[in-house]
Amino acid sequence: MKANPVLDERRGALLCLAWIASVILAGTLLWAFTQSVRTGVLVRAANRVIARTGETRRLRAPAGRAAGLGTWFNLVEVPSGDPAEGSVLVFTLFRGAQTAACAAFVDGRGGFEKFVPLGDYAAQVMEDLPEAVHAVYRERIARAQENRQ
Repeated sequence: MKANPVLDERRGALLCLAWIASVILAGTLLWAFTQSVRTGVLVRAANRVIARTGETRRLRAPAGRAAGLGTWFNLVEVPSGDPAEGSVLVFTLFRGAQTAACAAFVDGRGGFEKFVPLGDYAAQVMEDLPEAVHAVYRERIARAQENRQ
């Protein structure tokens, strides 16, 4: 019996498509089921850096997303563990094609308090940014806070 080249070509294409779909499915499931682990790693890493600044508040738990900007976190007072007033937006600061993680503290009334770079490179980027770019980020954070409430 002769092999049908059209059927073999279709079978090969379907196997390739099934392989790609399974990789995408596995990646999606892995992303979805590791959300709490990834958030925990982010909170611990950010809290280590924030502690070095002398701040008495720490990130406690995610409190929502700021569309296209970052993730909001509730605060807790250290060492008492009582909820603290205000919140923190952890976001990515862009400098050309390179990125740097930063945290923006917002007070209980929704006013901007301060930026905390979450790494050495982020600190360098924050120092090199012109004041106009700082103002743009502060405005975006204030708008995100207004939309959140």
